[in-house]
Amino acid sequence: MEVLSTESLTIIVMRDTVVVKWGGGLITNKSVPCSPDSEIISKLADELMSYVMEGNDVILVHGAGSFGHLKAKQHRIHLGYSGEIKQMLVVDEIRKDMMALNALVMASITSVGAKTFHPHQWAKNTGSDFLGALPHSSPVTVVHGDVVPTDDVKRFGILSGDHLVERYALEKKNVKRVVFAMRGADGILARPPDVATEVDLIEEFDVNMSFQSVHHEEIDVTGGIGLKVSCGIRIAQSGTDVHFINGDISHRLGLAMRGLPVRGTIIHGGNN
Repeated sequence: MEVLSTESLTIIVMRDTVVVKWGGGLITNKSVPCSPDSEIISKLADELMSYVMEGNDVILVHGAGSFGHLKAKQHRIHLGYSGEIKQMLVVDEIRKDMMALNALVMASITSVGAKTFHPHQWAKNTGSDFLGALPHSSPVTVVHGDVVPTDDVKRFGILSGDHLVERYALEKKNVKRVVFAMRGADGILARPPDVATEVDLIEEFDVNMSFQSVHHEEIDVTGGIGLKVSCGIRIAQSGTDVHFINGDISHRLGLAMRGLPVRGTIIHGGNN
């Protein structure tokens, strides 16, 4: 929000806000521990900064990729405390690794006044009903998937970036649209990416459609594309358009953030 004042008149200008998810599989090599894709991060950052410099706000959520999922899977962090003391050490390691990835993301967008908030410092519990007031800073808020404390016997769990996207989209005012940027797929596909062709792209996804996803549990401890679609449906049902695009392809993120035609999938919300 901007306030423009003269001696006799005050005008409040509401900045458009877009919630953007950079998938962990997009900004890292998900099969190699702690391996960022610096080229992709730089390209995505340029498109995001261009949008912000037009006078818009962005809530950026980034995934964990190889900075979180591999250790979490190996030590069953997503299942909660098993009684192994080493798990507590691994929780700290994953949090530090996530902060390292976040630092790379933040370094790519330093010119637009971004501020980051690490979820393990303000959130509790997992899923879309996690506890904690959503932090926000204009023009760019940055949060990420993380290992957060829980108030049950599990002691800790994985708070998915997709659930962060959902909560921000549903609770923050003036959110115009949501964009999920992924790797290896142009959007929501009718068949798995390894066998899909161009005709398998679902350009318009109806909230009543059924969807069967392929989830690679060996490298992903959250919900993969299935969770993204579920969150996207709930966001669209609240009235906000949700886009799924291939973040590998130049300019698609920028087009989607602006609501311009772009190859991908849209779940129409109806309020925009």
